[in-house]
Formats: sequence, C-alpha cells, structure tokens
Amino acid sequence: MGWKLELLCIFLAAMATETMLFSVAAEPVEDKQALLDFLHNIGHAHSLNWNESSSVCTSWRGVTCNNDQSRVIALRLPGAGLTGPIPIHTLSRLTEIQTLSLRSNGITDFSVWKNLITLTTRFRVKFLISIFRACKS
Repeated sequence: MGWKLELLCIFLAAMATETMLFSVAAEPVEDKQALLDFLHNIGHAHSLNWNESSSVCTSWRGVTCNNDQSRVIALRLPGAGLTGPIPIHTLSRLTEIQTLSLRSNGITDFSVWKNLITLTTRFRVKFLISIFRACKS
C-alpha cells in the first residue's frame, strides 16, 4: 500500500506543478480595449504607460482590477492632463467599475450621463458626489 500512496503523491505534485506553471492571470480584454479607446479619443498632455502589449492590471497607471484580474474596478487619473469631453462608449464599457477619479484635468464636458447609464447604481452615486464636490471647490 505504501507504493500506491507514493504514486498518488507524485501524481498530485505533478498536477500542482503543472497548474502553477501554466496558470495565467486573466486579462480583462474588453476593459483593456475600452480604456485604449478612451485614451485614443481624449486629449492628454502627459504620457500614460498604456499600451496593448502590457498588462492592464499590473502595469497601467491609474488602473485597478479585481482580485482575479478579470475586470477593471477603478480608474484613478487625477491631474493626468486629460482634456476635452469624455469619449462616448468608452468608460461605459467598464461594467464593474466602482471608482472613477478624473479630477484636476481639463475635461470640458460632463454630459456623459448617456455614456455612464449602463454602469452600476453604486458607481453612479459615487460619480455624482464627486462631480458635486468638484463644482463646489
């Protein structure tokens, strides 16, 4: 019976090693494309380190993903030199976003309600509060 247990241990160790070697963190492909579309369609004075070849969850400035790196949950780009209106059909595609900070930029048009209508109620409330605070300062 000892050799069967040894064989089982070897098998389990091999399976665990294979899982560790071949497991890759999920990349939120749709969210990444939405952010690239946002970047390519808004003016920006400062360079962001966003490019297609790097991981959105581990490398991109201002981007936070959920624990399994399958969705973008926060975008924080205060003072990033963004200018102009928020491009339509870009940020609204970030369906799991919970935090959006674009303060201290040159964003000229906040008529993005059509753009953000699909986002979660929790996010919309936080966004409304941040706009109210920005208008008061």
